[in-house]
Amino acid sequence: MIRLVMLIGLLLFLVACGQGENNNNDATNVSDDTNTSNEPADDMNNDNATSGNEEASDVDVQDSVVEHGLSFEAEVTESGGLYTVTAELQNVSDDDKEVMFTSGHQFDLSVNSTDGQELYNWAADKMFTQAISYETIAPGDSLTFEETWQPTVEAEGYIFTVGILAAEVDGQATDGSYRVELTVE
Repeated sequence: MIRLVMLIGLLLFLVACGQGENNNNDATNVSDDTNTSNEPADDMNNDNATSGNEEASDVDVQDSVVEHGLSFEAEVTESGGLYTVTAELQNVSDDDKEVMFTSGHQFDLSVNSTDGQELYNWAADKMFTQAISYETIAPGDSLTFEETWQPTVEAEGYIFTVGILAAEVDGQATDGSYRVELTVE
């Protein structure tokens, strides 16, 4: 009986640790960037972003949220049918900020068509470590993630849901506040 319980416990541990072959993290984590040109919006739940055209077919859409002394900005750019999504968490305060993540799943991205069909879920085929980790972001520095996506289904528009999954900042719960939706039409 004890052997059976230990065997089950060992199997659960191995599954929870994400030891599969599909555990490849395609998002690039570039931390400690300094970007002082951000002008964050004051509206935390700004679901509609503005878009501008740099060239005839290029798209550039962005939105931002400020909470706990951190500015979260997400941007989607399109060039030649390839979409690049950038998520940045910048310290806009005068003090270091300690950000806690509850797993290796620190960044999230999903793409739906404007009619509601899920087209892409970045984390769907990945396994993540289940360990608490901390990142300290100095004043003016940032934690940045980037992912590139190429649509396999044409749609009239895309809704990108982008987030950084920080559970706490300086010991205070974030309540999922570092997440925005960006619509590209």
